[in-house]
Formats: sequence, structure tokens, C-alpha cells
Amino acid sequence: MTATETNNPRWWGDSHTSNWDRIKEAMRRDWEQTKSDLTGGDMGTDLRQDASDTLDQARGKQPIPMGDVPNPMDADDVKKAARAQEKVALALDAEFERGVKPVPVPGDRMRWEDAELPMRFGHGASTHYSDNWDDTLEPKLRADWEASYPGRSWEEARELARTGWNHARPRV
Repeated sequence: MTATETNNPRWWGDSHTSNWDRIKEAMRRDWEQTKSDLTGGDMGTDLRQDASDTLDQARGKQPIPMGDVPNPMDADDVKKAARAQEKVALALDAEFERGVKPVPVPGDRMRWEDAELPMRFGHGASTHYSDNWDDTLEPKLRADWEASYPGRSWEEARELARTGWNHARPRV
């Protein structure tokens, strides 16, 4: 079931759809970049998409390249890439020495088609509920999810919904 083939939660309105339509391509690009980053390029696509690109694209302040065309590289990207590679290498070395195994990245669950619906739900829920995501709100979110998307497990959707929620909330 894709996000366009769904029943919506009872609180979902045209403004939620409009907001999601505006940001979903930026979120998809962020998803592909995260997969690429976490798997060393074995999965996903390196789009040179960082958090500032995602936020600027979602806000309409930066154009979104077509399809899987990478964002133009700027001087900051070059510096960030060098720092990131050094940090990752140091972290992996330290984990290896401590005997920590890398976190496995699930294959099929990493497809955008599987991630979009829960992320869309979380994004919409964050604009509907003024509360913080906590133990009091989560049962409401779970009930909304289960009523709207029967057959889709809340346990499998929860973290992706939380990602959508966090992307919609301002950082403090």
C-alpha cells in the first residue's frame, strides 16, 4: 500500500496532503542518501543530500534536482565529506576494537515505497497534535495508525513515523 492508496486518519485534511506533497521528494532524497551513507553506497543513491539540503528543499528555498541527480557540490560539501569520512573511519575503528558489530541495514524495509506511508503519517500527526511524542501520546498515534492502515503493523511503522514527525518539528 502506497501513501496515495491509503485511507487517511480522521484528522487528516487537505492542508496535510498539501504539506506532504510539498516535502515528500526532499524526504525521499534524504532517505536514499541515508541508505547510501549507512551501507557505504551498497544501497541507496549518493545524492550529496545533507540535512540542510532536505530542509531547504522542503521549504522551497532550494530547487530539487530531477530524479536521482545529485545536488550540486559546493565548497562546504567538500569539507563536510572529508570530515565525515574521517569521523566514520575513526568510529568504525573504535567499534571494531571494542568488538562491536555493525548494525545491519534491512533490505526490503529500506525501500522508499515502504517508508513513505509511515513517514507521511508521522509528518501529518506532528502538525495535528501539539503534544510532544511521549508515552501519553503514542497510544493515540498507534490507534490512529491501526484504524487508518489495518494490516500494517504499528511496530514496523513506529520508527519511520517518528522520523516523519521529527522532520516536521522545529529543532530547538
